[in-house]
Amino acid sequence: GDWKPEYTFMGDMKVLGAMWFGKIAGDSHQDRLESFYKSQAQLYDGYRSRMLHARVPLMSRLPVEADRKGSVVWVDLGGGAKHWFAHHQRFPI
Repeated sequence: GDWKPEYTFMGDMKVLGAMWFGKIAGDSHQDRLESFYKSQAQLYDGYRSRMLHARVPLMSRLPVEADRKGSVVWVDLGGGAKHWFAHHQRFPI
């Protein structure tokens, strides 16, 4: 079935707290990214999915002619949440 994000108010507060007040450390870009997401990684996909709630309905309605299906290239910058990648597999454009 479809992946549904787990939602709790406290989970969202933890994500927001990590974004606003989290310490970013590390010498490399990868180290800094990992330090930013470390305390929110388990909750971030659900938070982001709800923040971008209109994304799936919008993308599901993109007009792609039947004869071009499978030949259209879509570049999604910042794809992020696993829910979105699952959506792409079900509705390829």
